[in-house]
Amino acid sequence: MALFAFPIEYFVWHYGEGLRDFFRVFGNFLWAVYNFFSIPLLLRTFFMPWRRLQEEKKQQGFHAEEFFGNIIVNIIMRLVGMLVRLVTLIIGAAIIIIIFCASIVSLVVWLTLPLVVAVLFVFGLTLIINS
Repeated sequence: MALFAFPIEYFVWHYGEGLRDFFRVFGNFLWAVYNFFSIPLLLRTFFMPWRRLQEEKKQQGFHAEEFFGNIIVNIIMRLVGMLVRLVTLIIGAAIIIIIFCASIVSLVVWLTLPLVVAVLFVFGLTLIINS
């Protein structure tokens, strides 16, 4: 009798607890990548200089060459920071999209796997019977 109860228990687990665990695992993957790439922090600090490198005033009073030199260096550091953060954001977003697409494909496989096993079992039995 336990042989007949096993498939029913398996289907209950597969489409119940197994499906909940499936969504929990892929949610954890998305959360991990989102936090690994620090997406909120990168967005908050998008316009900040790279590694907080910037020129500061060294001489008293106004000196045009120092003033414009500092502006140019600070603009370059901000552009470098923006470029590095943008590349990191693009890579993080691409990996999140890949994980999301992989989760959809995996979900379809997970939902159809018991049917595939049953079809292959019946196909194997017909091969044995017909030979």
